[in-house]
Amino acid sequence: MPTVRVTPEGLPRALARRFRGIAKVVNRGIERGAQRGKTLLVRRTPKDTGFMKAAWMVSKVPPYSIYNEASYAGVIELGARPHSMGREGIANLALWAKRVLGVSEKEATSVAFAIAHKLRTKGQKPTYFVRNSMEELRGLLAQAMVTEVSRYANAKEPA
Repeated sequence: MPTVRVTPEGLPRALARRFRGIAKVVNRGIERGAQRGKTLLVRRTPKDTGFMKAAWMVSKVPPYSIYNEASYAGVIELGARPHSMGREGIANLALWAKRVLGVSEKEATSVAFAIAHKLRTKGQKPTYFVRNSMEELRGLLAQAMVTEVSRYANAKEPA
């Protein structure tokens, strides 16, 4: 680490010059941590069609946040209380059964009604894949912050 010699009169100016860009450095660390967190969440997102995996975003301006644009992301993460489904929902379940299970139209309809019955009586269990990733997400943010602040502190000239 370099040694800096400053007179008492020159200390305010030296500190201002050295730490001028610290807000930029902190924001860059947060943004890089958020991007790494997004990558982690994409890997851990349950996959059916891939839409929810592709819907992870990092906000473009500070304060940076990671969010998912899939309308059903909250239900996958937190589950749902028992609820009924309309015809459209049951039709979508039948399409899912055909696509994922590879069953006939008639079997897919039966599967859809069975799933709808379970959702009506028991609801949907949560996956908590985001909640279970929080410790690792915090670690990624801390690592990115340390990297950026270290890079700044060790630079010959402030950013």
